[in-house]
Amino acid sequence: MLAFPNKIMFVGFGSVARCTLPILLKHIKVDPKHITIMDFEPNDAALKPWIEQGVTFVKDRVTPENLGILLDSFDVASMAEFLNVHERIQHLPGKQRQEFIWDRIIYANPIKANETLQQLDQYKPLVTYDNHDEVLKIARYAPHSGLVLRLRVRIPDRWWSCRVSSVPCQATRWI
Repeated sequence: MLAFPNKIMFVGFGSVARCTLPILLKHIKVDPKHITIMDFEPNDAALKPWIEQGVTFVKDRVTPENLGILLDSFDVASMAEFLNVHERIQHLPGKQRQEFIWDRIIYANPIKANETLQQLDQYKPLVTYDNHDEVLKIARYAPHSGLVLRLRVRIPDRWWSCRVSSVPCQATRWI
């Protein structure tokens, strides 16, 4: 079975999309969470089995203003940046909004202010860390956050990550 790890978007959920979606999932290995259906006149009965499998539904029209938010992932480094993205997903139901935050937003500021972590905690985001002290700080000020270990990767005679990232040999202690 052919694997497709990228995102897929159905614009409208009429007869063509309703026939295509089951064939797609049967013949191509794709995570249903990577599929978004956008329609401004949804048929709840037709959508229900797909939403139960993890497909995201957005009741809206495609416009230049909202296309990016539907397909992109976000690396944010400030509370203002996080709130800018969050404002664009306010219309999503609570569970879908939380899944969007978990799957598509990462807070990656190397210097995390305690106050910012406290503000972020209510949104349960993913937060990067690269040392033991950061893990303790995140646990104290943002205990509902997920953790992503940032590693330095050695690529022939160059370091391709920021200097604050952890060295791989130290990383096993922090996982």
